[in-house]
Amino acid sequence: MQSWLRGEAIASVGQLRHLQSPVSGQVLRFACVGVLGLAVNTIVLWLLTERAHLYYLVASALATEAAIVHNFTLNHRWTFADAPADEPVLLKLAKFNLVALAGLALTVGALYVLTRFAGLHYLVANVVAVGSGTGWNYLANRRWTWHRSGGRVAEGRDAPPAGMSA
Repeated sequence: MQSWLRGEAIASVGQLRHLQSPVSGQVLRFACVGVLGLAVNTIVLWLLTERAHLYYLVASALATEAAIVHNFTLNHRWTFADAPADEPVLLKLAKFNLVALAGLALTVGALYVLTRFAGLHYLVANVVAVGSGTGWNYLANRRWTWHRSGGRVAEGRDAPPAGMSA
């Protein structure tokens, strides 16, 4: 009985390997960068609001831009490191920033709604608000900022298997 259970457990673990997509590592790295960026955003927001006495929405915009630069650097060096260097890094930064600015609009808008109408503390609301743009940021950056010529996502360890769309 024990050997059968062990065999079933090993077979189950083997099946889990087939569930992993080649993109999962990239998504995990993007998420890790995002968590670190959230910490940067929250710390800068707190410093600008509590110490520099800026209005929390202005502080949020500045904190978000600080997190954008932080996240670009880590994503460029780690998450999308396999992407071809077919464009200058400053162009990629500009693209990343444009994508992130759409996320900024979502973040600041959600922050306002959550503090003004839901009554949440601005730091708690900020965590929820930042999450509102994460999916958009990943997909847009994967498809536009770090892509192959012709709009294809970079091939390599994180590209989808042949025949599957990115």
